[in-house]
Amino acid sequence: ERDRTSLFISRNNKGKEKNLSEKMQRELISLVLSVTSYGCLRDYLDRDPFKTYKLKKISKKKIGYFDGKEVEKFLSWCEQGGPYTVPDKVDVNGKPLTLFTPNIERDTEIFKFALNTGAREGEILGLKRKAIDFSNRLVWFSEIYDLSAKEMAERTKGKNVRCIEFNE
Repeated sequence: ERDRTSLFISRNNKGKEKNLSEKMQRELISLVLSVTSYGCLRDYLDRDPFKTYKLKKISKKKIGYFDGKEVEKFLSWCEQGGPYTVPDKVDVNGKPLTLFTPNIERDTEIFKFALNTGAREGEILGLKRKAIDFSNRLVWFSEIYDLSAKEMAERTKGKNVRCIEFNE
């Protein structure tokens, strides 16, 4: 059996290599296994080179979303300045050192926008002023900022322009 931990399938986008997700890699490998199995069944192949190959199990980690109380708690934390305790550090009184998150006021507005629109990180970072229609409370997402490539990309995840209504 082959060691699958070292197997990475990547795609080339504009000359930049990017690994595919584990799920997509599994789907592609599954396709290859099916094709070679079919080839053996129809006598196109003498033997199945992947007969003993076992597909790597991928975690089916459930994504947890904030409920209403968690959103309120998170925004309240933001409005308090995003305090956090620094491990193994104490202040002059011997109490755990508490610092505040830099740029929390700006970030809080971004969090609120994301929570109210369901916009993705790349969509928010790629947003331009001309894409916001304040009079009709609409925002148009047509470009994203690709964090891994550190550049603007032409389309959103679904390759379509998305229009979302936003609250005041």
